[in-house]
Amino acid sequence: MARARSGRALRLGLAAGALALVALVGTGHFLLWNALAGAIEDGMAAWAEERRAAGWDVSYGPPERHGWPVAAEVRFPGLTIASGPSSPVAFLWAAGAAEARIAPPDLRLIEVDLPDPQILLVEGTEIRFAAERLVLRFRIEGGAPPQGGTLEASRLRIAAPPLLPGRAAEAASLTATLALRPDATEAEAALTLTLAAQGVVLPQPGPLGRSVEQAALTLQASGPVPGRRGLRQRAETWRDAGGSVALSGVLLHYGPLRATGEATLALDAALQPMGAGRIVTTGHDAALSALAEAGVLTRAAAAQYGLALRLVQRVPEGSGEPRAELPLLLENRRLSVLGIPLARLPRLPWPALPEAAQ
Repeated sequence: MARARSGRALRLGLAAGALALVALVGTGHFLLWNALAGAIEDGMAAWAEERRAAGWDVSYGPPERHGWPVAAEVRFPGLTIASGPSSPVAFLWAAGAAEARIAPPDLRLIEVDLPDPQILLVEGTEIRFAAERLVLRFRIEGGAPPQGGTLEASRLRIAAPPLLPGRAAEAASLTATLALRPDATEAEAALTLTLAAQGVVLPQPGPLGRSVEQAALTLQASGPVPGRRGLRQRAETWRDAGGSVALSGVLLHYGPLRATGEATLALDAALQPMGAGRIVTTGHDAALSALAEAGVLTRAAAAQYGLALRLVQRVPEGSGEPRAELPLLLENRRLSVLGIPLARLPRLPWPALPEAAQ
């Protein structure tokens, strides 16, 4: 009998210990969740105060915590961010809400979900965009501000009536990655931007159709990062210090045209883009015919380009479409291919520094 009572006591003791352990773990987990949610709120508040001190307008409603026990999530309703006088470009971004999230095992990775339609005003031009899923990811290291991040979108729709009249542009998927190095030397990339889009539908049919199967590029800007002055003065400082932009991994699948390429660009004395590069194409014969049919090129110009392409194109060993490797030159706003003028680019406007800031 005594042995039975001692057995029951042992089992009760083990059960009580297990319950106490579960309660301890649960309490610890809740405290960790609460601390992470608090860190998100504090980080947002500190960033907002820093921007307000610089003259920006940052506002949002009372933060709402949720997501326990899976993740620490904080919703910031009615988020609005407007640039201040020190910003080189005037913009206002309004979101119905932004939801920041931290989840184990990587507690330094922050995901910001933008579930509602967004409105972006840039220099008075309104751009509206929405997506089935729109997520920004960035890492926090040692409490320092993030030096880049990744934006991923699926089923993205962009409408900007002044720029895209008629219908909205769409993309089945879009990925943009930005990396900043403020301490970069003249020979290092201070900014690296990678863009990749698939299943793009243009707002209006173009000469090669309305669907762009795939587009991608990597942009690296080297040279010292100019100080906070007017946009024109920053561009002049960057140009005079030998700043340049390298485009690589350029990819375009549009209608019959398949193209890859690379280029190096800089700013000339008039602060207009100049540079050189190369492009490798297939499907160019069908593309030229489509451009002539659409009136983008005259029949004579299309025939001239076709003759030049046939002189330089090569057929891959075995079989396949002819490939042409073409040199590109951009000078005095004129884009030439194989020495033949292709297009004249519009002048890039540069606003002067406001008198009050000079």
